[in-house]
Amino acid sequence: PAMLRRPDTTTPYPAQGAPAPGGSGTAKGLSAYRCSAVGFSKDGFKLNPMIKTQRLQLIPASLESLTAELNGRDTFERLLGISVPESWPPEFYDRAAIEFTRECLKNNPDKPGWWVYYITLEQEHGFVAVGTAGYKGPPDAEGTVEIGYGVVPEFQRRGIAAEAAMGLVFNAFKHP
Repeated sequence: PAMLRRPDTTTPYPAQGAPAPGGSGTAKGLSAYRCSAVGFSKDGFKLNPMIKTQRLQLIPASLESLTAELNGRDTFERLLGISVPESWPPEFYDRAAIEFTRECLKNNPDKPGWWVYYITLEQEHGFVAVGTAGYKGPPDAEGTVEIGYGVVPEFQRRGIAAEAAMGLVFNAFKHP
């Protein structure tokens, strides 16, 4: 997991061409990912925004989606309208993690976007779930959030985790 602290308003994060977190390569800068948070409830109020990056859609988990996951891959696929690989779930995202997230959503109904997101990637025949990413909760009193992520084996080493993490960072800075 990575710890993120909201910088002062004069400090860009990360700077274009700056060393990437973890020391491999250079950061493309948030604008290079063209991230956005979208999603509205029927009455027009923001609810569980989806995070879009250059290649990915991060779909926020809901009580309904988490229940579908617990009921099996087929139920989960039908509910979200995406493909879910046989290798699902990603490492460290097990039944206990799903149940923990359900409890967090139940106990914090006013903070639905601060938990788990499903990382989806568009393929030839639609979107496929390739992993999970998310926050361990809303920002603390100092504005710090912790993120985590996992990608199923066949989609690893393609920059998916890094792109999802950048989407989470962008989203966290937009929503204090």
